[in-house]
Amino acid sequence: MHLALEKLLKGIFVEKNNDHAPYIHDLVELAFRADVAVSDEQKELLVEISKFNIKGRYEEYKEMMYQKATKEYGGELLEKGKILFIWLKN
Repeated sequence: MHLALEKLLKGIFVEKNNDHAPYIHDLVELAFRADVAVSDEQKELLVEISKFNIKGRYEEYKEMMYQKATKEYGGELLEKGKILFIWLKN
């Protein structure tokens, strides 16, 4: 989900600015730089998806993230992410 949203936000940035996308992975910062006005709820979702993606890469956080990533959590995050993706795409 993170990668899909990242690529979409970078595409929006390129389209609006006619320039290369920034070399960052923070979804909230990408939305800001792409001049996408997100609601507080959408911002929280972008923060959560970014946090899960980044922290999931580091050993010291993996166990904590595995405990958090229940089937219910993952399903809910995926569904919310899909809705956000479709909104951004439109």
